[in-house]
Amino acid sequence: MHGGKLHNKKIVGYVRVLSNSQIKNTSVEEQIKRIEVYCISQEWELVEIFKGEGFSGSNINRPGYKKMMKYLTDHKGVVKSVVVSKMDRAHNNQFNLLQFIKVELAELNMNFVSITESFNTSTMIGLMMLGTLSTFGEFEREVTNEQIRSDRLSTPLKNKYAGGHCKTCI
Repeated sequence: MHGGKLHNKKIVGYVRVLSNSQIKNTSVEEQIKRIEVYCISQEWELVEIFKGEGFSGSNINRPGYKKMMKYLTDHKGVVKSVVVSKMDRAHNNQFNLLQFIKVELAELNMNFVSITESFNTSTMIGLMMLGTLSTFGEFEREVTNEQIRSDRLSTPLKNKYAGGHCKTCI
């Protein structure tokens, strides 16, 4: 990844809302305004903004997101970063967010910048924060797996069907 500020670099923005009823500070218009102002303050050229309206951040099959990924692939070496107003606008699933940053953007040699969390993978602190996020993402997956294992064990103990095939019935 790149070090320091990305002066005069081409940047892509991404905004997302689940519905029109979202609170004012997460509206598409508000997110776009924040990204535009931030890019001006950093002397970055905002070349495109992609929108993910009406889709959950846990869904990776969002049309606007897929369109952005194609654009990024087509502009590898030109676009330097993806900027969001807040991390959960890109993904609200920790695993998907880390996949996006550590795999998809890394393969394109692009950085990720979140304005609200002051998170920028072009800096050493941003990379450290990514490591911290990775740890929490791994912890979250382990807690979920433990809950699933616990549910699978407790369901038959309550004389309830736990799924699968009965080995003695076959």
